[in-house]
Amino acid sequence: MLSILLSLLVAIVANKPVDAQASPSPASDRAAIINFENAVVKADASGDISFYENNLTDDWTGGTSWGTWYTKAALLHDLRNRTNNHVNKSTISGLRVRLYGDAAIATFDQSYDAVVLGQRRIRHVLNTDTFVRQNHRWMLAASHTSVAR
Repeated sequence: MLSILLSLLVAIVANKPVDAQASPSPASDRAAIINFENAVVKADASGDISFYENNLTDDWTGGTSWGTWYTKAALLHDLRNRTNNHVNKSTISGLRVRLYGDAAIATFDQSYDAVVLGQRRIRHVLNTDTFVRQNHRWMLAASHTSVAR
């Protein structure tokens, strides 16, 4: 009798329709964040400020490798001044994504040649980006960069 009930239960569970609103898979979440990080490199190269306007949380903060904190408003302000703030070249490597439900952490190495606040900076840095899922999409909530030695 018990085996019949277990068989019936397995049959019911196996035939249950999949919920169309189910959460994305970890693989698709990882892919979305990898795509996001690669899109940052492209946005920097092209000076696409709208990428940052649309993909940072309103209360985003960023710690820089030169020892300052940025808010979203301050970052957007500086990015609008392309003469004193632009990226000549940027590459990322060693990207690792860790998922925690509706939060995620991405860590990676970056090498860049950029003009920041009118000063040329050529560096190799370590980055940590913190993401949150808002309205079914990943948004960047915080970033931190330190000089790699």
